[in-house]
Amino acid sequence: MASSTPAPASARERRRRPPPAVACAIAWLALVIAAALTADLLPISDPGVDVGHGVQTPPFEVAGQLPGTDAQGRSILSRLIFGARVSLAAAAAALVIAVVLGLLAGITAGFVRGRFDTAVGLVVDATLAFPGLILLLALAAVLGPGIPTIIIGLSIAAFPSFARLARSGTLRHADAEYVLAARGLGARRGTILLREILPVVAPPVFAYAGVIAAVLVLAEAALSFLGLGVVTPTPSWGNMIADGRNHLQTRPHLVFVPATVLFLTILSFSVVGEWLRGRSDEQARL
Repeated sequence: MASSTPAPASARERRRRPPPAVACAIAWLALVIAAALTADLLPISDPGVDVGHGVQTPPFEVAGQLPGTDAQGRSILSRLIFGARVSLAAAAAALVIAVVLGLLAGITAGFVRGRFDTAVGLVVDATLAFPGLILLLALAAVLGPGIPTIIIGLSIAAFPSFARLARSGTLRHADAEYVLAARGLGARRGTILLREILPVVAPPVFAYAGVIAAVLVLAEAALSFLGLGVVTPTPSWGNMIADGRNHLQTRPHLVFVPATVLFLTILSFSVVGEWLRGRSDEQARL
């Protein structure tokens, strides 16, 4: 009698497929990123142009403007798409800087140890002990509002988590047999770090980056909402919510539309990030 147990390869293939919730999250992120990258090619109006004759209009009242226009008559759809470009670009730049610096500092500290490890630990602990929002507000007050300030502030706030994760991974693998063999063969310290340590430490860090991306998008929106991030008329999801809060009772869609897009994007990053972390943990146990 034939066994009903699926073949091991088929079982592994099914485990690799993302669950429906993760697939929906990936689809949403792909849609948002594609819209942001192709914003100049889409048949939408300029985000700073008055298409509603200087007044806010509800959905469908102006031809071709599905979510309507804001208090200055600018297309909400256009500002959402161009705002996605600004919000995601700022968060992505900060994430890349934080991951690179965290990997370099964490791997080096975990492998070299000694005084360098102590110094990195002090910097990481001091950064974690300082409230993130206060740090971002202080940078905005000193450097002024703008995208560069957001990138610097978010990079500093996210760096400690990646440095700690990279250091802990390095400590687990620093005394592995293949590392000791490379040392015995006379490999240089930099070569060992790049060829032996980095390939096994980087995947968990990259998986965790998906979770941190959600936090960075939210932080950028919060700073822009407070007027310390992206400054109007440049569109950002945060300043769109801030611009619409004065009209919440009469035109709630001015807040709910960008807030819903922001919520779905943060949720999608979190779902995908947690899924990637789970897969990374499974591979680490093999």
